[in-house]
Amino acid sequence: MVIIKDTLVDLVGDADWDPKAYAEIWSTDELRDSGGTTVTDKRRQIPITAEGLETPELAAGTAFIRLHLGTLRPSLGPYAITIPDTTGERRIVELRTELPPNADPPTTIDATRVNGLPAAIEEVGNSIYAPSFPAATTITYDGDNVDTVTENGITTEYTYNADGSVATDSRTVGGVTTVRTYTYDGSGNLTGIASA
Repeated sequence: MVIIKDTLVDLVGDADWDPKAYAEIWSTDELRDSGGTTVTDKRRQIPITAEGLETPELAAGTAFIRLHLGTLRPSLGPYAITIPDTTGERRIVELRTELPPNADPPTTIDATRVNGLPAAIEEVGNSIYAPSFPAATTITYDGDNVDTVTENGITTEYTYNADGSVATDSRTVGGVTTVRTYTYDGSGNLTGIASA
């Protein structure tokens, strides 16, 4: 199995990270077989440190990776990657691929810490967010926080903690409502997302 191990640097070669930085990696929305087990689309979060990032061993196949480089910075990705059926360490740029058929990146907003998002969009322009938010997506705000995201008739609603971090998100699909609760450590770092 492959491990993604990479160092992230800026244009002058200094480490590009933040105490709240992490990479998020997940399988495409299709279930797939990997050595007799079924791989799901559960998202895994891997901390990004001054040394970079290092994932656990990953099952071969297509996946997405997004880099969350810090509070109030736009995320990089999601990028489609192909994890080869080999062993060893690989860098992110070695694994990037074109999107596989029927595997569009997710279109709901990344809800780890969305306070300040409107300012980030104004600062970098819509081109950064265009792949994640097609024209048919509607986003409503409550002050600086995203209140709802609606796409294809499905609305995701967000609630927030006093510090502006996401507390919950909920959506109803086919009459079934799913509520996810976000948990953080004492430093405000996201530690988990669990369905209620």
